[in-house]
Amino acid sequence: QTRGVRRPVIRLRQMVPRGPRACADPAVQRKRDLSSWTLGGSDHYLFSQKRGYASVLDHGGAKRCPGEADVMSNKPVASESGKPAARASRGRPRKDKSSAPPPQERGGGIQSLERASALLDAVAAKPDGISLAELSTKVGLHTSTAFHLVKTLVALGFVAQNADTKRYRIGSRIFLLAAGALQESTLLAFATPILERLSVDTGEASHLAIRSGHDIIVVARTAATGLLTLSDRTGALRPPHATALGKVLMAAMDDAELERMVNAIERPRFTAATITEPEALLAEIEQVRADGIAHDRGELDSDVRCMAVPVLDFAGRTYAAMGISAPAWRMAPAALEEKARILKASADRLSSLLGGAAPHARPAGP
Repeated sequence: QTRGVRRPVIRLRQMVPRGPRACADPAVQRKRDLSSWTLGGSDHYLFSQKRGYASVLDHGGAKRCPGEADVMSNKPVASESGKPAARASRGRPRKDKSSAPPPQERGGGIQSLERASALLDAVAAKPDGISLAELSTKVGLHTSTAFHLVKTLVALGFVAQNADTKRYRIGSRIFLLAAGALQESTLLAFATPILERLSVDTGEASHLAIRSGHDIIVVARTAATGLLTLSDRTGALRPPHATALGKVLMAAMDDAELERMVNAIERPRFTAATITEPEALLAEIEQVRADGIAHDRGELDSDVRCMAVPVLDFAGRTYAAMGISAPAWRMAPAALEEKARILKASADRLSSLLGGAAPHARPAGP
């Protein structure tokens, strides 16, 4: 150290936040970009990246970047144009909200909608109801977050809460939306390509029918790919007691309703194999419920064989019946098993599109 030499007094002027705001002075900006403590030559600026800030120091009149405030005097420094610059903000730099993405948006979707969808899936998976604690654990959300989301779903009618148990179940509005999806036009849009594929895979005519009161109505059909084709016209009425389609749809009725229908409908004999006695028909329906598949063994036409399986809706109810028909010689026992497998798989695909489960996984009855 040398006696008589006075050191310059370095005074802290301000803390300048580092970040996207650039200094107009290239020399100063260059010094701000330094990655370690550096004394900036004759300008005596000291910069640091510690905590994301640069310390600006001078000793007796060192220049500052235009627009930076003099903290000691609390006055803004004039900009290069001579006009007072805006006062520098203190504390952490503010984020530019104008360029920020929409709130809770990620992965091309809205996070709140994704969470609500997950909540609905979890509620739907518990027919007996689910508690808030189970629900939040199932979807991986904090209890308060899950509560506010499910509270909104309850208010909208998508979820219902039992007043006594406080458990949540699917609300009536979900059923209204699902019922709208089961309009005939939607059903046909889903069913037609599946029926076409079914005919290609089996080589037989395929049919889709629904029940309206005591009537069995063919709503869609596709012709067989073989030389001989057997196919009802769309909109045709088929006798419920003498067709596989009718048996499947009757098997879905409860016992009291089924018995009333069997006693109310006419049961004409078309062939020697036609079942006309009420007791025998009820026994046949019980067998259909147990097997999950119905057969027409030449009961409407002695030269034709048919088989049908149920198509389930979102509530697990039999909504339609899907079947195939062919000349008796093409439906020999050796061929029935493989064609039944293809038929069931086709009905599964249509049931899935309607929100239902695989119909052949359980009996067709209630």
